[in-house]
Amino acid sequence: MSCIIGEDEVNYSFNAHLLIDEYEVDFNSKSKFLALDWNPVLVGNVTSKLMLSVRDVTLLKKMENEARSKKRELDIISQLLNVADKKYLAFADSAKRFTAENYKQLEINEQRSQAAIALIFRNLHTIKGNCRTFGFDYLSDVVHDVESVYSALKTKPDAHWDRDKLLRDLAHVENILQEYDDVYYKVLGRGENGGDQREPNNFLADKKTIEIIQNSIDTANQRYPELQNTQPLLPIQSLLDCAMSHPLSEVLSDIITSLPTIALELDKEAPKIIIMDNQIRIKFSAAELVTNIFSHILRNSVDHGIETTEVRLQAGKPISGTIEIHALPQQEHLHIYVKDDGQGINVDKLFKKGIEIGQWQAEDKPSYSDIANIIFASGVSTKETITSISGRGVGMDAVKEFLLAQNGNIFIRLLNDNSNDQNIGQAAMVPFELVIELPKNMITLSA
Repeated sequence: MSCIIGEDEVNYSFNAHLLIDEYEVDFNSKSKFLALDWNPVLVGNVTSKLMLSVRDVTLLKKMENEARSKKRELDIISQLLNVADKKYLAFADSAKRFTAENYKQLEINEQRSQAAIALIFRNLHTIKGNCRTFGFDYLSDVVHDVESVYSALKTKPDAHWDRDKLLRDLAHVENILQEYDDVYYKVLGRGENGGDQREPNNFLADKKTIEIIQNSIDTANQRYPELQNTQPLLPIQSLLDCAMSHPLSEVLSDIITSLPTIALELDKEAPKIIIMDNQIRIKFSAAELVTNIFSHILRNSVDHGIETTEVRLQAGKPISGTIEIHALPQQEHLHIYVKDDGQGINVDKLFKKGIEIGQWQAEDKPSYSDIANIIFASGVSTKETITSISGRGVGMDAVKEFLLAQNGNIFIRLLNDNSNDQNIGQAAMVPFELVIELPKNMITLSA
């Protein structure tokens, strides 16, 4: 006020935005919203006083909130209508389990725990990635905000561990997830028993029936070992394996569908995806694992690897990048090779990251391969800026942990390793492919 009253009218123009224009008050135990309108009273060019008009906008505020809520509900409905029942249920179940695991970590860690921070961070990052896969924007935005809190905790060892606030943040994530559930079940009337329960390959038995048949065969094989791998049972087992699995391309279809949107945000063309699955099918029990790891891998490929349209044109490359996914069964594992035609991995930056985290000293000369594989360490990223897509150094760390927990693994294989001929910094970008190992019991082969 002192900068306005008694001063030239231009001061009002400069400072009017600082005046309170709305506030909430209690009248007889009822909340009311009041809107304030300010107007200067001038004497010449000087503001001598301010005229204040007060309006009760409680009803208007209520109507605005209802309209906002209805718009939000309609937005969520439109998001859910684009997702099949089975896929939403799998997503929601995964998100709830990750959230429950996060709650458990906070409950058992009254004091700061780096291990708990890393685990919760990975879980949130995975939930966010799955949200982006299906276009669940409201939940994705909330998870991103909560994830930012853990990013600060990871990078600032002296940051305050406020467990109550962290629990409230998780509760907020849980509430938004519940909002999606409410719309899904109560508004849309969808659910586990709705719709066609047959598998996409039109096998006529539902999942529960297939599981009963499989359990009966397993029991028979245990009681009568001589039946195992006999000619009469092989066709039945082959049909069951097919009925309880998806082609790799189908497991990845939703993530691949989401990539053009991510590319657009990054000023890039949608990548071309080539999948050579060699008739390999992923069992239902492993589909969530594969989805979670590829959610990180494919987003990272679009964000980190494939260049912008301008850079690709300057390099004489097609404007659209290409990502190749090649699955090959080995003796004990399924190997899935993933590579793109982008700029490669920046071993120079990763070498410096290794020094920062104490992996080696500045005078050490690790191989390019050792340097590249540090990308799986917690908190390591070559991105200069953090976005809602990546840059926090958690994606590949999460992939590694998910796979190790299921007896799988992942590593980087360099495609042009000249580390014996060059020094760090002379050829920073090196092409590579990811090699993913999945236990053989997670897959089956098409007949």
